[in-house]
Amino acid sequence: MYRLTFYLICVFLTLSGCSTTQVMTFPQRTVETVGPIAVEVDSFAGDVSVIVDESLQDATIDVVQRIEAYEENDLLVKRVDWTTQVNQTATGEVLTVRVSCDDNPLQTIFADTVITAPSIDNVTVRTHKGNVHVFGSSGTLDIHTSDGDVLVATPLVMNERVLIENVRGDIRYRIREESSGQIDLTAISGTATFNMRFGEGAILPGSTGERLKATFNNGQNDVVMRTVEGDITVDVVKRPIQDMPVFDFKWPLWQ
Repeated sequence: MYRLTFYLICVFLTLSGCSTTQVMTFPQRTVETVGPIAVEVDSFAGDVSVIVDESLQDATIDVVQRIEAYEENDLLVKRVDWTTQVNQTATGEVLTVRVSCDDNPLQTIFADTVITAPSIDNVTVRTHKGNVHVFGSSGTLDIHTSDGDVLVATPLVMNERVLIENVRGDIRYRIREESSGQIDLTAISGTATFNMRFGEGAILPGSTGERLKATFNNGQNDVVMRTVEGDITVDVVKRPIQDMPVFDFKWPLWQ
């Protein structure tokens, strides 16, 4: 019986071909910016990383097309396109990146996007089936994704509105002790944790393993996080990025 099963599996693999992951890397784009910029990313699917690098003069955008369950004999075809735009507002420049796909009926095509700039204030991300990483930013956060993990870590004080929503993935938010907020966490079929190692605050009555509310440094800014089938962890530490456990995060391949 076991030999017959093994034989049938081999025949199936032979007839169907060997599937793998196809990757196409596009040339990096550089966008001239002045001062702290807001970043807005609207992607059809894939990972999004927004990173502050003070050694840069301008913002850079890197996009990698990734096709899962790709047959080795298939031709390499560009399916992903993206646009960049910089708008001047009363509070500064806004860099908007929109990533699209012309044909993705099986939802096997993704675009992994990395945006790096010398200073970032306010981040908005919309994607599906992707991880979202935000490092070194300040200001507001508005992040929505699914089927991936969200990691935010910054050495700057965070005392403005934060909204992070996820489905089938974890959320981790690492901030320094001078930050503040009204913490509101909901992890359906998961666990919500508030690790306040520094600062002043309290977990409010009525909090449970899945739903947690807390005050932090008397902040009035809302810090709202929601996930389904995932965990939420808020860490208040002295060095949010430097002291991040290596085993908790897989560094991007471009690092």
